[in-house]
Amino acid sequence: MFLIDKPDAPQSTIVAAQLSQVQGQAEDLAIEPVMQNFGGMATSRLNRNLRLDKHWSYGTSGQLTNLRGQRAFLVLAPVQTDKTREAMQEVAKEIRGVAGERPLQGEEFNSIMRNMSARLAGRFETLAALESAALTSVNLGLPDDHWASYSAKVRQLNQAQLAQAAAKFVQPDDLVWVVIGDLRKIEAGVRELGWGEVTVLDADGVPVAAK
Repeated sequence: MFLIDKPDAPQSTIVAAQLSQVQGQAEDLAIEPVMQNFGGMATSRLNRNLRLDKHWSYGTSGQLTNLRGQRAFLVLAPVQTDKTREAMQEVAKEIRGVAGERPLQGEEFNSIMRNMSARLAGRFETLAALESAALTSVNLGLPDDHWASYSAKVRQLNQAQLAQAAAKFVQPDDLVWVVIGDLRKIEAGVRELGWGEVTVLDADGVPVAAK
């Protein structure tokens, strides 16, 4: 875990990340609704927890980066300073949940699958969006019919496939945590979590003790 001091910061920024699977996995399509429901929209699990329910954050996000080659699972959660420790615990809980402790099922599964299809019309309504889709296809080496068959393939996904994808891409034990905030107010609480060695860095990423 790494801490970066930002004196008098009105909030803390929590980052949790891990290296995940490279592009080209059989579960690439199945992980998309999982990530959308986890941290990709206003009513995602992360946002419902930290913003809508607890009011500790203006907004959070969680995603699997969409890159050629090595990808990262990444959570970004800016939260009010006095709830930093508690928010980290909630983020960790949500990550464990998406990794397997709380699989997508029932109405939550049905809702996100409806969302994945319903949002396609708006997703591709501009020329810029179409251009972006074309560039994504080229950059990632997607098949020529990827977008034409996308909706039909998404609708064929089942709960077991989403659970399998989540378990493959999200590994809670491999997370690296970075917390940026006023260390006078948050450092003691973060250390009390006991989540391994804590290193304080300066703004350039250099360990403070080494300066």
